[in-house]
Amino acid sequence: MITPLCKASSFSRVSLFLMAMLFIGLSLSSVSANASIYYVDGGNQQTGTDGSKANPWQTLLEAWMIAPSGSTVVVSGGTYDAFSISNPRSELDDFITFEAAEGETPTISGVSVIFPELQNGFIRFDGFRIRGAAGTRVVSLENVRSVEILNNEILGEKWAKSGQGTTGLQISGSDSVSIAGNHVHEIHTGLMVGGSTGTIIHRNLIMPKAGSGIKYSGRNQAGVIEANHVKGAPYTSYPEDPDAVQNPHASIISVRSGDLLIKGNLLHDMGSSSGVMFYSPDADGGESAYSNITIENNAIFSTNNYYALRIYNLGENFKVINNLLFARPREGSCDGFTKDARYRYNTALVVHSKADGFDGSGLHLFNNILVGALMAPETVRESNNVIWSWFNGSDWLSQAPNSSSMLLTSSYAGCGNHSRAFENGTFFEASLDFSSLSDDPVPNLSLGANSSGINFGDPDKQAAKSLGTVGSDGLLLDDGVVRSSSIHSVGPYEILVEEAASTSPPSAPKLMLE
Repeated sequence: MITPLCKASSFSRVSLFLMAMLFIGLSLSSVSANASIYYVDGGNQQTGTDGSKANPWQTLLEAWMIAPSGSTVVVSGGTYDAFSISNPRSELDDFITFEAAEGETPTISGVSVIFPELQNGFIRFDGFRIRGAAGTRVVSLENVRSVEILNNEILGEKWAKSGQGTTGLQISGSDSVSIAGNHVHEIHTGLMVGGSTGTIIHRNLIMPKAGSGIKYSGRNQAGVIEANHVKGAPYTSYPEDPDAVQNPHASIISVRSGDLLIKGNLLHDMGSSSGVMFYSPDADGGESAYSNITIENNAIFSTNNYYALRIYNLGENFKVINNLLFARPREGSCDGFTKDARYRYNTALVVHSKADGFDGSGLHLFNNILVGALMAPETVRESNNVIWSWFNGSDWLSQAPNSSSMLLTSSYAGCGNHSRAFENGTFFEASLDFSSLSDDPVPNLSLGANSSGINFGDPDKQAAKSLGTVGSDGLLLDDGVVRSSSIHSVGPYEILVEEAASTSPPSAPKLMLE
């Protein structure tokens, strides 16, 4: 089930709705009632075959050149050469779906669809193991429209070699590309997107070794990053592995384009800088003013990163709604933490700079939990947030500008006098050791039954649904609670409403590996 998409900006809401409906329609079934079905079996040594089940084609390229528009090509298990094409089939008006045979997982040595100019691809890969050589882009899409990469395992033979990292997928100069349901691992960087419109990155498990999980570079428009689980993967470091990156440095999601929806993602335990970062312009792109951004219903936490959400060149219509933002504790001599209570945790959200002509009021903060310092001007529009501490650029605030928000810490306090509300089980359901959060299992960061965060949010600004749990395959499940005006909690998780006849207190959903 694909979660309905919400708008990313005022001028792209129609296009996003249409893309979402198209994506849902195309993904419900890869074979329509009247579609032609053909077959590929790499073990078939016959020539002059017709692609029937009795006489299958031998290669994917043969199937691509012959199969009619709208057909499905069922591929038997085995290892196949890379699928590489440089010219479209202009007569196609519907997808050709390459689908793994039931119970089998064919392996492809990479996918490359690179056209000289933007043209229709109408290609869908579903259920394969796509493996690329070290230092390559396992899946490379350039100047293509209408391509879907669904439910595949995407991996490299070696995540780094001689300083050149393997990238899971690279999308450039393309339109209406959907990446959904994939497990991307054994790679340096997960996904790279640049110069593209309408890219949907939905419900993938991405496990990079050293680079960003998603590198959303410059000149993109109307993008959706939704319901993904992105976490780091262990690797052999330098010098034990002489090909490894010596000093890995990455954000979980790095952003250099505006007009973007980041919704319902679980981002944790990787990087060495930031959870999500909006960069100043550089060689990979960047905006002079980041505008028309929605960051909604995400859990961003890690002991690796000093910042959970980091913004340069803040513009307008930048919405941050119902998120949990946590960055690593700040080390010190107070039981491992710094003595300054305002800095017990690092920076949950920072506005490094405002774009020319903007005063900071373009940032809208509603119903968030900020485990760490908020470093932002008081001109931001905010309400119903739970905030550890707030520095406005010159002073620590003693209370939030909006009385509907809760500011927990405003003074030095000293060792032994810090609030432990976020750690001792009075706010979150579990008692947490923030100095050693682990992804095995994912810590339970849902609200406790008696948490002060329950019904603290603004129902008019809340996310439609809470963040789901993690399935046994590591993908996020679409099982989050539908929010209602009677339960409007802060953060991305919601308490479960018991049946009316029940006298037991409500319980929070578990964010645990099933």
